[in-house]
Amino acid sequence: MKRLFLFVFLLLLILAASSWAVDELKTPLDEQMDEVQYVPDQFVVQFKTEAEPVRPVLLKGIVTTGVQALDALNQKFGVSAMAKEFPGAKAEPGIPDLSGYHIVTFSQQYRLEDAMSAYAALPNVQSVEPIGIHPVYDIYPNDPYFQGQADPWNQWGLHNASDHDIDAPCAW
Repeated sequence: MKRLFLFVFLLLLILAASSWAVDELKTPLDEQMDEVQYVPDQFVVQFKTEAEPVRPVLLKGIVTTGVQALDALNQKFGVSAMAKEFPGAKAEPGIPDLSGYHIVTFSQQYRLEDAMSAYAALPNVQSVEPIGIHPVYDIYPNDPYFQGQADPWNQWGLHNASDHDIDAPCAW
């Protein structure tokens, strides 16, 4: 009797766990993305190699670095986080220096373009870039040739009816 109860209990537990696994977290994006979208409250800043090293520390909810001009902008834009984009990167001769890249998170009450242009004007900043949002098409790609709308024979090898194909829809 105990084994039967344990079996039924485990079966119900497995069924419940599998139903929870089906739920997906989806980020709301436009169905048709005609223009590039960016993360609204973050961007990447690259500091010059020869510039004073930046050591971000969070004090009273605002990041301070010890660089006066940078700290003034952090205060103005309410920067709550500044983390290295490539934490283990070190400046070494012969390879690109990735140690100066930082992801800056600022208050959403400011526009991304305003914050980026202010940081780009700093003398110790090499470049400033937005972080793009790239949609993932989870069923089929947004390619009219794949669906056969433009030319049904253009990509025939992706989903050939006689099963002499690469089974691309199964991969998606």
